[in-house]
Amino acid sequence: MGTLIVYMNKVQRHFCLYVLAVCFMIPNLTVAKCFDTSCTMLKAGFGAYYVGFVMPSTIAFNGFGAHISANASRHWRWFVIGVDGGFGFSGVKAHTASTSTSVNFGSLVNIEPYIGVNLGSLENPIFVSLTLPVDHYGFGFAPNNNLDAMTLFEVGGALSGNIALAQGFGINFKLGYSYAYAGNYGIKRRNIDMGGLNQDPATIEVRDHYKNHTIPLNGAHIWELALGTTFEREYAEYSTIKILYAYLKCKYYTINAPNSAIVEGVLLEYSYANSFVTMLELGVGF
Repeated sequence: MGTLIVYMNKVQRHFCLYVLAVCFMIPNLTVAKCFDTSCTMLKAGFGAYYVGFVMPSTIAFNGFGAHISANASRHWRWFVIGVDGGFGFSGVKAHTASTSTSVNFGSLVNIEPYIGVNLGSLENPIFVSLTLPVDHYGFGFAPNNNLDAMTLFEVGGALSGNIALAQGFGINFKLGYSYAYAGNYGIKRRNIDMGGLNQDPATIEVRDHYKNHTIPLNGAHIWELALGTTFEREYAEYSTIKILYAYLKCKYYTINAPNSAIVEGVLLEYSYANSFVTMLELGVGF
């Protein structure tokens, strides 16, 4: 298992360095509409992500995928409200100490409403926000330990903003922390139906199917870091501002071990786990 964790750490490190380099070379187009007292931001995009999940001495997942994201927000001189969201699909591979599964179908869903105060100006806002993220990750079915998905309901805070460094150039950033006050692991148990007890053995039809269950989690800590560069594209009539920007986001999870549970007569026990996701977004604004 030690070799497995070393491998996962190497993949994570090399991928983050690669994405960081690409982030500053590929732009994203977005549109903000500013009026006398407020600015409205709408954007939609797509991108790539890498997800990893490690449960020491048990199992690890990793996979690459594509995602679609959207954001809608409005800020005033002293106030901000908005919501981020997105979903994605990936190929996920599970690794244990002795085996690796074939690539399975994985998924990602994130939504984060937020509300806060603006400590900066209308043109260069700095937000301190209350956030209410919901994260869901589908790992694909891993037959050896039945773990199929993870869902987290969180409450937290974030510091974010846009800072102009020179004419037409600036940076945007986000530092966030949240605590998962509720959540669960999705468990998939295999069941084989051999037909009725009195059925003729020659006519028995074996039906192989799965049942879904959940095991409540005992909390998790989530840290988020996002960084991008902005380039002023053009100013249009009615103060419509178009900018180019590149954006990289990383989230890291430490997940407490859930209580042991008996599912269909089988005792299931899981240790603590660590997970991360790295996302690079491209898109268009409107």
